Amino acid sequence: MTSLPHSFLLFLIAGTLAVQTNLVAAETTYAGNVNGVECTACKQKIARSLGKIKGVKTIRLVKKSDEKYRLEVITDGSIVLTKSQVVSAIADAEHYQVTSWGKQGS
Repeated sequence: MTSLPHSFLLFLIAGTLAVQTNLVAAETTYAGNVNGVECTACKQKIARSLGKIKGVKTIRLVKKSDEKYRLEVITDGSIVLTKSQVVSAIADAEHYQVTSWGKQGS
């Protein structure tokens, strides 16, 4: 059996690690504005609904005014989270309106 030089083995190991690192998706943040959030129960309902989407890690709702909240959703990067997915996830409460949506920092 032929032995390989140590430098070649290190090269193979480093190359394998580099490929594996690139396969891991980076976290992705999406944000938009939501109207119709009236109470803590509304916020909890939105968070529970969006939390059921595979790949969603963190959900934040921040009050911007009496009628408007900023919704931020952080995913594991394995999905593209569209406005229609968000609207569909919270559709059982017709008074929520997603007025804007987009990927942040791209």
